[in-house]
This record gives sequence, structure tokens and C-alpha cells, in this order.
Amino acid sequence: MILLADSGSSTTNWLLLSYSTGQRVVRIDTKGLNPYHLSKEEIAYVIMHDLIPSIKDYEIDAIYFYGSGCSNAEKQHIIKQCLTLISPNAELNVDHDIMASAIACCGENKGIACILGTGSNSCVYDGNRITKNLPSLGYMLGDEGSGAYIGKALLQLFLKNQLPKHLHNSFNDKYGLHSVEILNRIYQHEKPGVFIAQFAQFVYEHIDETSMLSIVHKSFCDFFDELVLPYPESLYYPIHFVGSIAALFSTMLHEVGTEKNLQIGRIVRYPIETLADYYINKLR
Repeated sequence: MILLADSGSSTTNWLLLSYSTGQRVVRIDTKGLNPYHLSKEEIAYVIMHDLIPSIKDYEIDAIYFYGSGCSNAEKQHIIKQCLTLISPNAELNVDHDIMASAIACCGENKGIACILGTGSNSCVYDGNRITKNLPSLGYMLGDEGSGAYIGKALLQLFLKNQLPKHLHNSFNDKYGLHSVEILNRIYQHEKPGVFIAQFAQFVYEHIDETSMLSIVHKSFCDFFDELVLPYPESLYYPIHFVGSIAALFSTMLHEVGTEKNLQIGRIVRYPIETLADYYINKLR
């Protein structure tokens, strides 16, 4: 059996594939396992309690884990140590989630692969490996176009009382959060980027409002300007996307891409399924 994992900051999608048939056997979702956000012990706990009970009856020969925060050897080693809890003798492969996005979107073709979910990222892919990868810098310093970026823009308007009154009231009705509670969650609790990103859903639900449309338009403009256009390849490579924000706001993504004279390619909400197709083809 092959166990695939695509882990963002919010959610990890796991998929068990059969070596012999190439069929999908088990699909499980757990919380995101970003080693910048969770300790080794917390990651191990999720694997032991939320994943292993669903796959304990299967012999796993190889694990391919693609995760947010797994861009360096130190963080990859943490994940590998935790993955041995699943199967101590399995072949372990850990890489950054942007690589999963590149494979899922491009396969063996050249392109620019982007992540627009809780966070954001991009890379240039030559059909085999990532050749360029601009730093996304996370929710505090970057993550342009992401759920955290969109949510932050909404919160700024809400906390400064700059939302139209009916939207301000709708926000209060939906979340019931006062300014002190919001600031405490951001500055005194774990995973503030995930907390902030949840408010992108409110923007989506009110996307017909001019103020909400402006948030998304600016967010995507900033994303293209900071994480796509600096690649010379953006002039002639298709630009592909994975992630919930790309899928939710796909119409706006196409519109802003067209404004920037870019060729928008595939938009895949859950790369784990397309990633599975890639590995199934390799087994044949």
C-alpha cells in the first residue's frame, strides 16, 4: 500500500492506494500538520489518534507526505520521525506542499504552480522538479491572496468600523466576536493564521458587495504581483492553482489573471485526488 498525504495549515488529506490495483482504498482527513505550528508531540498525537485507527489493518510500504512548513531538512525530519509511528519499515518521502501542487497541476509538463488556501505559495516547475520558489513569508509578512490575507483585510475593516453598517451587523450576527476577543485570538492563541483565514468565508458569502469584491481583487493583484509576475516564465507558462481560496474565488482569479495578461490553467481544490492519479499512472 502507498499512503499519500497533502497537508496544509488547516487540514491534512490522507489517501491510501493499493500497489496491486492502483485503487483508492481509504480517504481520511485530519488537522493540518505544519511543523511550524505544531510540536513533534502534537503531530504524533494526531497521527496516533486520528489516522492510525483507520489504516491499522493495512500493510503500508511507502508514505509520500507533502506538507506546508516542510521546506527544510529540519522540519522534514520531524515529520519523518512521526510517520514511523504508522509503519516503521515503510519508505518515507517528505517534501513541501508546493511540490504536491506542482505534480497535481502540471504532471510532467512545465508550468507555474500556486497554492491559495489558508496560506499562499508559488513555484516554477519544469515537469520534473521545482526550479524556482519565491518565499511566501507566512501570514504576518506575506501569504498574499490567501485565506489569511483576505481574512486579515476583512478584520481590519471590521475592527476599524469601516465596514458598511449592514455588513458590520452581519459579521456580528455570524461570529459574535468583540474586538478584544479577536485580538486575543490573534496574539495569544496558537495558529492565528488559521483563525484569521476562516473569515474569508464571510467575504465569499457577501462577494456581491463592493467592499468584499475589492478585498478579493486587491488580494489577488498582490498575489500575482509578488508571487507570480517576478518569474519571467509567467509570460509564457500556464499558471495553475490548488486550494480552497482558488476554488471559491475562481471567477475572480480568472478575471485578475486576465487583467495581468496571464494564462490561467487548472484550478484544483483538493490536490490529493489529482496526486493520486499521478501515482496510479506510475504504478501501471
